[in-house]
Amino acid sequence: MTRCSSATTNGAIADRIAQLEPAAIFGTQMERHVGKRLDIPCGVIAAPIHIQNFPVGYRPFVGYEGANQIVDLVYNSFTLGMEDHLLEIFGGHDTKEAVTQTMTASSDLGWSPDGLAELQKIPGFVRGKVKRNTEKFARDQGIGQITAEVLYAAKEAVGA
Repeated sequence: MTRCSSATTNGAIADRIAQLEPAAIFGTQMERHVGKRLDIPCGVIAAPIHIQNFPVGYRPFVGYEGANQIVDLVYNSFTLGMEDHLLEIFGGHDTKEAVTQTMTASSDLGWSPDGLAELQKIPGFVRGKVKRNTEKFARDQGIGQITAEVLYAAKEAVGA
């Protein structure tokens, strides 16, 4: 039960991050995975920990029982794998589209070759936001195709 509600919370956090469109994320492993899906640079500022790092009970490392504990620790580390386990909890990197669907509607606008060339000159970590802002500007202005000129006009309208 906790895992389901945790996944729901994680989805809400991912959606909120997608809506805010930050230039960078500094957070936990969860935010790091969200950042990867959204192609947003992320720095992890919390040490990666796992429930296995906090034993609930007596765990001897000597004798027959100790050997069982060591084998379990090694086996769990290899079979669960921290990265795979986190991907399972927070969703794989292939779910980027599901998260970004809340950010913007599918583009019904065309981009001219010169518009795309200018868009490619923009640093990757803000390119998605610039693209969405430009498309919103074009829709608001009734423009059907985005050229370099439209990109510049959108930039001026935003005040950047």
